Amino acid sequence: DSRVSGCEVQVGSPIIDGRGGGIYAAAGVSIYGSQVISNAVQSTQSSADGGGIYTPGFLTTYQSVISDNRVNAANGYARGGGIVAGGGDLSLGTANVGLYSTTISNNASNPELPDDGAPGVGGGTPSRPVTTTKSIGGGMYAAGDITISNCTISGKDAGAAAGLFMRGKGATGATSNIVDSTIS
Repeated sequence: DSRVSGCEVQVGSPIIDGRGGGIYAAAGVSIYGSQVISNAVQSTQSSADGGGIYTPGFLTTYQSVISDNRVNAANGYARGGGIVAGGGDLSLGTANVGLYSTTISNNASNPELPDDGAPGVGGGTPSRPVTTTKSIGGGMYAAGDITISNCTISGKDAGAAAGLFMRGKGATGATSNIVDSTIS
């Protein structure tokens, strides 16, 4: 388990053909009073997941900002411009996600690489509008149970669910608890 507290996470160049442009946490991560901004994942081979944060495990955020992150994928899915929690592949997610007093904004999931070859990190314009369902969850892609309290979640663009995409846990579904929050 990882913990990030009082930090600014900003990687200078995109992660190529990987996951987690700013933070990759294999077992899960708790983020307190931090900013994860202007990170990117670019893939020319397959999918791109979690421009700001990627974890197949749990995610908890308190009083944090996840902003201006993006994922671009030329030949696969672009999921979770800001965050992927519970795994970005289409397997059944089992994450427990808790977002508290957190802002997730201006993140994007684009289904292809920008014309100028500069994915994310402030640059690049896709060569066509984002209209495909291969572009999912501009702000966040969550697979598993989720609690959201006193948060603002909005996405810049995505083909499906610009702000938040929630995926269940197979036949048992998933539980969501959203209180005093705005999702758009």
